[in-house]
Amino acid sequence: MAPTYIVGVFAGGPNPAACVMRDGELLAFAEEERFVREKTAVNRYPAHAVKFCLEYGGIDITEVTSIAFGWNAQKYAFVSGGSQMEQFYDSLSKIYSKDVKTLASEKEILLRFQPERIESTLFQALSEVGIRVSKKSPTIQYFSHHHCHAASAFFCSGFASSSILTIDGSGEETCLALWEGRGSQIQITERVELPNSLGWLYSCFTEYLGFRPYRDEGKVMALAAYGRPDTNLERVFDKVTGLVESFPFYRVDPNYIFYGRHSYGRRFTDKLVTELGAPREPCFEVDQVSADIAYQLQKRLEDAVLSFLRHTLAKRPKNNLCLAGGVALNCKLNRVLATEQKEGLFEGFFIQPLSSDAGTALGAALLENYRIGLGRHVPLKHLYWGPNFSNDEISGVLRKSGVKYNRVSSVATEAAQLLSEGSVVAWFQGRAEAGPRALGNRSILANPTSSRHAEAVNLKLKRREPWRPFGSSMLLDAADDILIRSEAAPFMIQSFLVKDSFRKQIPAVVHIDGSTRPQTVTRENELLHEILEKFRDLTGMPLVLNTSFNGLNEPLVNTPDEAIETYLGSDLDALIIGEFVIKRNGTSPSDLDS
Repeated sequence: MAPTYIVGVFAGGPNPAACVMRDGELLAFAEEERFVREKTAVNRYPAHAVKFCLEYGGIDITEVTSIAFGWNAQKYAFVSGGSQMEQFYDSLSKIYSKDVKTLASEKEILLRFQPERIESTLFQALSEVGIRVSKKSPTIQYFSHHHCHAASAFFCSGFASSSILTIDGSGEETCLALWEGRGSQIQITERVELPNSLGWLYSCFTEYLGFRPYRDEGKVMALAAYGRPDTNLERVFDKVTGLVESFPFYRVDPNYIFYGRHSYGRRFTDKLVTELGAPREPCFEVDQVSADIAYQLQKRLEDAVLSFLRHTLAKRPKNNLCLAGGVALNCKLNRVLATEQKEGLFEGFFIQPLSSDAGTALGAALLENYRIGLGRHVPLKHLYWGPNFSNDEISGVLRKSGVKYNRVSSVATEAAQLLSEGSVVAWFQGRAEAGPRALGNRSILANPTSSRHAEAVNLKLKRREPWRPFGSSMLLDAADDILIRSEAAPFMIQSFLVKDSFRKQIPAVVHIDGSTRPQTVTRENELLHEILEKFRDLTGMPLVLNTSFNGLNEPLVNTPDEAIETYLGSDLDALIIGEFVIKRNGTSPSDLDS
């Protein structure tokens, strides 16, 4: 019997992505940004990602049964009397004042998600990368955006049953939802609709603080750790958002965010400026006013999510909890929720590391497999689903580049030695990781024992705000010694407090609030695990600084050419790529085969 192939796709917003599944098994996953070299690749269609996934599986487009799309475009289809989403927006118009910019934004969204437009744009994009779609080619199946988020979390969690919280800016009319997953079924139990959006709230203040919404929310989260309580700010935020006694147990006043006059930005109104003053400039050094605003925002997000969960989960038998949607990328919120888990609000806890909209490509494919009767749970043990390159391919690129390089017998030994000496090392191995975090295959590694090493990473490549923290990769068997309330955390999606005894020993990876965002490493990533073991032998430390291998405002490097180009355009001390080592002086301590 011929295998059944399903392609999952998300497009029409930030983080377009694609995956391919064979008989319910995930073969490949990739984000379009990695191929077009445009961070988040907003509104692109993931043609290059689809092409990679098909080529990796040796699949022709004619063999694909269907394409599963992570947005319910059927709600946007024009019918007499308007589409469902037009009717929804019209109902909001009776309550809220909409200026020209708001109306134009809503109209643009309605047009962007027309089913006919999605089909024609996707197939045209595929044809431009050499994938010819004929009339016999796969049909497109549309799924609710939040249903896709829920599926991506529950079906990948390893749980037989679980509550599922999905939370983002919006997906169709939904901005937050609670689901119950059991076996092959996922049922919605609670739904919060626009404009009561915590994702909108966070992106509003991201823009107000001078950063890029739907891209720089992580900067705001990091800045919040430098903030302090401020009575005047608390009074302003009380007007914008707060807790209430009735469902959904928090409120967001959209008159400060989306409904009203927009003279300064797209995501916040003049009413917010009246309360807080002129929009802030993005701060390279810590600006205390901006930090205090970020602090209030982060606290309000945490309070709102906890209020919702405490009220809704209390009505149900205790169960596991899965989390997905863009807000689930907030590592500090995830730490707060993990504390609630320890205190008994729920049992097991799984956060989908592909929680951005990219993850709905996977969720849609999983739902489509269940729809056609081939579905199964796919526990997520790793995220290494992207392109990989042989040593022969890498050596060919190296020769063409003209750089001096050496081939070594043990790249892990080489890396550990360089790191112990204080070098900053670019590391390119195996299949590219999916998602927003470098997990040891497209990484920059450094010694965590001095804050000077973190500063060196910024100076040599990253050139980002010095107040932003760096993540860490540590041996799982050492996590209990380093972290308070440690547990397996393979995806760098949750922050943990570092024990006092370790904070001064590893300042390069400890944030101002005493936390680190770790990747706990097992032999699932054999080479990274070996580096950590050898680094521990040399220094006594079972962890390294790990940040993404990319230039300023660029996605993770995806190919050997990009790795070499980024390295040469930086002041990094070494690049270890496949079995090859490039150093600034053109030599290597383990010069075996040049």
